[in-house]
Amino acid sequence: MKFFKLFFLLFLFTNFLYAGVNSVKNGIEFTYEAPNASSVTVAGSFNDWNTNANPLEKGENGIWKTVIKLSPGEYQYKFVVDGNWYVDPDNLNQTEDGYGGFNSVIEIDSKGKLVIKKAKQTRQTIGIKTALNPKVLFDGRYYTSNRFINNENERYMLDKPVHDLNLGVRVKFNNEFEGYTVLNINNGAEGADMWKTHLNYKRTLLKLNTNYFSLNGFDNFGSITFNDPLHIVGDEGKYHYAFGYGYKGVYAKSNIFSISPLDFQAEVLYADQSGDDDGDIGAGRGVLWFNLRNKDELVSKVHLGYSDYSARFPLSTTSSQKNISREVDIEFAHSLQSAEWQSPMNFVFNSEYYSFENSNIDSITTKWLDGFTIYFGTKVRFPAALEVYGNYQRNKLNFEKELRKDRITIGGNFGLERLSANLELCWWKNHLPDSTVSWSDYYKYLEKTDGNGRWFQKYSDVPFEQYTLLGYKTGLIWKVGVGYKFNIGKQKFEVNWQDKIAQINFQYKPKYIENELIFNWEISRHWKFYSNTRMPYYNDSFLGLKTDFKAGEDLFVSNFSKISYYLKENIELSLGWGVNPKVINNVTDEFYDGGREEFMESVGGYASYLENNYRGLGEKIRTAEQKLMDEQRISIEAVVKF
Repeated sequence: MKFFKLFFLLFLFTNFLYAGVNSVKNGIEFTYEAPNASSVTVAGSFNDWNTNANPLEKGENGIWKTVIKLSPGEYQYKFVVDGNWYVDPDNLNQTEDGYGGFNSVIEIDSKGKLVIKKAKQTRQTIGIKTALNPKVLFDGRYYTSNRFINNENERYMLDKPVHDLNLGVRVKFNNEFEGYTVLNINNGAEGADMWKTHLNYKRTLLKLNTNYFSLNGFDNFGSITFNDPLHIVGDEGKYHYAFGYGYKGVYAKSNIFSISPLDFQAEVLYADQSGDDDGDIGAGRGVLWFNLRNKDELVSKVHLGYSDYSARFPLSTTSSQKNISREVDIEFAHSLQSAEWQSPMNFVFNSEYYSFENSNIDSITTKWLDGFTIYFGTKVRFPAALEVYGNYQRNKLNFEKELRKDRITIGGNFGLERLSANLELCWWKNHLPDSTVSWSDYYKYLEKTDGNGRWFQKYSDVPFEQYTLLGYKTGLIWKVGVGYKFNIGKQKFEVNWQDKIAQINFQYKPKYIENELIFNWEISRHWKFYSNTRMPYYNDSFLGLKTDFKAGEDLFVSNFSKISYYLKENIELSLGWGVNPKVINNVTDEFYDGGREEFMESVGGYASYLENNYRGLGEKIRTAEQKLMDEQRISIEAVVKF
């Protein structure tokens, strides 16, 4: 593709020196990448090879760092990782250590700066030697699950074991350019025995960072979300996926250019759908900040943003469908500081106007769907432990009929060291035409895609708690959560209660309540116990679902419990009972709390059923809930991250 050619040309002009040591304001910064290490120190001739004198601190992405002020001269050093000695894999300047190995070498000039020079020792003990002199790192995750399921004969039979291996290969060519590729083995995805599986390509991300801009080339790698309030790019579906999964393309973002009191930043995206589809997507965004200062202290910011989004999908050799979306947004952020406060009080107000249109393009252009969204939001973060927020959103769609939706959301989060709580209220009202709107149009364009006009969006879905409210003119959902941590002797405990309540309006009884109780018990450093109990309540006469506790009708209680042994922080072995709510997301490859919904969807299939029907959904939900409650399985699982 053209963008890969561009990316390669940019790569050729980069500096091919990558150093694990760099000159910074306060001295020399030593860095070492070890995501799974528990301790990293640097020992050398500057501290008499003391392994405890200069510990490194772990930062983001497993990068350990420390800064040491050094006098002029030449120094030898090594890193000590969990008690093991390693040369600096990013520094080719090495000398023999007298024990059959090597020490890394740096030189400091009279100003205390690092002397950059060609490597005098080209032998490497770690990594792969090439003309570009890259650093090659491997990481990944291995997950295996053996499930014993109780069959009709009341016998526990071993289901087909699941093995999922992600092998990540990161190549750092220099301090500006790196590539990361994930390869995968999964016997379930291939439908084969483990010994018949293959190491399959899964995703790639190439990153180039310069003094003026950054450039990413990606293939099936979700990493992009524009920062406008409605996120014209990214933040897709109920799991808020970043853009990039299922696409390949290039993304560029400039650094912030400042001309006091103004800052400016731009970003641009171009992508194709992966696989046999040939959809093209292009987007761009620019943001201008006005910085308001009080005696050289930044107290307020006002930013103006504009984004443009275009998607085109061929229908045949002579026709296609096109979506054009545009938005403008404004944000005002203000901070208040007092000497009595531990942290400042932050206030943010933002708004956005977002418009779109969808057209069929052949010999002529025919517009068949257009609309807009208006958004106003505010958030206040108090100095102590409280954050409150609220927003209003109006969606309007025009095709054969006009659809409109008004939504108000308010909520707050509270967090202390031991106590946490959250509350959110979302109320909406649908304005539907007097004449009948087809269920498919209503569901696809207003509910499933949240009225954003992107009917083609790859990851769009309706939250399960909203199913009982579909088709009504009004809806109301509460989300409530409370968590508490406590100790009894040396034992550590944590209890979390989460509640979701769905009702037509304030004066109506709830149609759906989901109660979830989560219990964690840290028995010791290595042993932990986890329990998650879910109990839904239904009161929906239209769907034919009504929970009766006395009669035991439509009463569904499911529990998952496990006891885990942690050999290390990154190695977990567990024995569990029930359907695990925490499973690997087949989009992101990360663990997420979607296991129960995945199980019920596989049994009931109601997500695809809703595309064209609503009647009969209740029976599908009942069947899925009953099977979730009755499912008896023992699982032996292992997760190793490396």
